[in-house]
Amino acid sequence: MLTAIPDPVDPRHLARDMALTNRLRTQGTANLLAAGGGLTRRLRAGRLPLIGDGASLFSFIHAHDVATAIPAAVEHPTARGARNVVDDQPTLVHDWLPELAEVLGAPTPGTSRPGWPGCSSAAGAWPT
Repeated sequence: MLTAIPDPVDPRHLARDMALTNRLRTQGTANLLAAGGGLTRRLRAGRLPLIGDGASLFSFIHAHDVATAIPAAVEHPTARGARNVVDDQPTLVHDWLPELAEVLGAPTPGTSRPGWPGCSSAAGAWPT
C-alpha cells in the first residue's frame, strides 16, 4: 500500500514518476517477507521465546477487511494523511505464538531468560 506517486502524474515521464513507488513496493515487500521468514526460522529452531508473560497484543487482519477499509477511508470526507488498518480483536502473544509453533511443527516457545529486553520474570526459562 506504500506509494510515492506524484500528483499529477506526467504520462510522458511515467517511469521516472513511478520509480520511487516501485522501489518502496518491491523492497518493502522483500523486507516484510524476510522478517516473517526470520520469525518462523527462529521459532522452528526453538529460539523465539515468549517475552515475560506473553501479554503483548498483536493485531492480525484479513485481506477482505483491508480491501473494504481502503475504499471506506479514501471516500471518507475528512480522511487525511496516513491510516492504519488493523483488526478490532487483537490477540495475545501467549495465545498465537504457541499455536503458530504447533502449526509449524516447532517446539513450544519457552519464556525469555532473565535480562532480556522486555522480560518481566526473573524465573523465566530459556528454551534449549
